[in-house]
Amino acid sequence: IFGGGGFGGPFGDSFFSSPLGGARMSSRPTGPRKAPPIQRKLTCSLEELYTGCVRPIQISKRISDPSGASMEVTKELEVIVAPGTAHGDTLLFPEEGDEMPNEIPADLIFVIEQQPHKSFQRRQHDLLYKAVVSLKDALTGCKLEIPTLDGRIVTLKNDKVISPGSTTEVPGEGMPSKHDPS
Repeated sequence: IFGGGGFGGPFGDSFFSSPLGGARMSSRPTGPRKAPPIQRKLTCSLEELYTGCVRPIQISKRISDPSGASMEVTKELEVIVAPGTAHGDTLLFPEEGDEMPNEIPADLIFVIEQQPHKSFQRRQHDLLYKAVVSLKDALTGCKLEIPTLDGRIVTLKNDKVISPGSTTEVPGEGMPSKHDPS
């Protein structure tokens, strides 16, 4: 009788019972380790997040040779912020950190920080604009001219009574989607 006793098959707990032919995998990494990522804040205006922009950013990093001697170098990165990018989005530059012996350079991550805007608030893809309307215009109707983030003027004509706190949606005038540019 072969096997028995729950030893992993007819040949027991042996070379043949491992899918790797008895080789054991080590949980310790081999070779150079990757340095932890470096995060930097990139402040953008709401207009830049609406239209998109290219920002040249100068970075300084240390480069070491195999003997350990190091020097600081300056490099310019071209950071492309796509239209519709949001506060908190990240832009990744792989392995742009310091270069040290036996270490894979860190990734450089820019975290978008949106500056407050004087006229608009952003909620996901919606842009909120607060218009002050006189009592007379609220009761009799009015025409509002609203500046957009790309410099156009959108005219809203309202012939109905406007209640305090009421909203009007203008289709197609919110933030673009960076995943769907249409």
